[in-house]
Amino acid sequence: MYRTRLLKVLLFIVYVRPSLAMLEERFERLPAGDRQDVLNEKLYCAVRNGKSAQARKLKEGYGADPDAQLTMLGGRTALHAAVSGGAEMVRLLSDEFYADPLVGDEAGELPLHLAAQDGDESVVKELCEAHVRRGCSVDDTGGCGKTPLYMASAWGNEPAVRCLLYAGADSNWSTDDLYPEAYFTPLMVAAYRLCLGVVRLLLEPYLYVDVSAQNGEGRTALEIAQAVNVEPCRRKRSWSSCCTACEFRVARKQAIVDLLDTATHQYDEREAGPRLYELRPAC
Repeated sequence: MYRTRLLKVLLFIVYVRPSLAMLEERFERLPAGDRQDVLNEKLYCAVRNGKSAQARKLKEGYGADPDAQLTMLGGRTALHAAVSGGAEMVRLLSDEFYADPLVGDEAGELPLHLAAQDGDESVVKELCEAHVRRGCSVDDTGGCGKTPLYMASAWGNEPAVRCLLYAGADSNWSTDDLYPEAYFTPLMVAAYRLCLGVVRLLLEPYLYVDVSAQNGEGRTALEIAQAVNVEPCRRKRSWSSCCTACEFRVARKQAIVDLLDTATHQYDEREAGPRLYELRPAC
C-alpha cells in the first residue's frame, strides 16, 4: 500500500510536473488573442463544473472575460455555463463579475432561455434577479424571437414557469410568424405539447390569461388541444392494447381540453373585450 503511494509520488515528480511546466511555457508563448481564448474556455469549464475558486482566479488573476462568446461552443458565454453550474455560480457571475445576462449565443438564446428549458428553479430565480438589477425585462426575446416563459411552457418546466410568472413575465405574449408556431402564446404551446402542469399554472385566476386569443391559423388554445393527434403505439393495433405511455397522453389531452373548456365558458360576461379566465367562488 505504502509502496504504491510512493510510486505514484515518484511518477508525479518525474513525469507530471515537467509536463505541467511545459504547458505553462507553451501558454505564455501563445499570441495574446489565443491566450485570451484559452482563458475564456477555462472560465467556462470552471463555471459549468461549479468551481468558484478557480473561476475567481481566472477572472481576477488572469483577466478572463465572462461575457466572451466562445465560437467552439455555439457562441455561449460563462453565464450560459452557470445554468449547469448552479445558482451559486450565477450569483458569482452576476454580482461579482458583472456578467451581462443579455448576451446571447449564436441561436439568439439568452442564459435565461437556457435555464427556462431544463434549469433548476433557483437558477431561474437568480437570472430573473440579474435581469431586474440590470433594468431589463424577463420577457426579453434576445435573438430567438421567444420569451423565456414561452420556452419554459414549451419544455414543460413547471418550476421555471412558476418563477417567471412570479417575476412578472407576460403570460399573453405571442410569437411572430414563426412556422409552425405562428402567433402562439405560452398557453397555446403548452396545450399543443400536452404540458398539463403548465396549463394549470397559466390558468391561475390572478394571471388573467386571454383564452380567446387566436394563433396564425385562427385557432384558440382549446381548439389547438382538441386537434392534437394522440395515436397509439405503432407496435399495437388497437386502443385496447395501447401501452401505458399512450394512455397517459390520452388522459393528459382530455384533462387539458376539460380545463380549457371550463376556462372558456367561465368568464365575466359583463366585461367587454377578450374572455379572461376567472374562477368564481362556490356558493
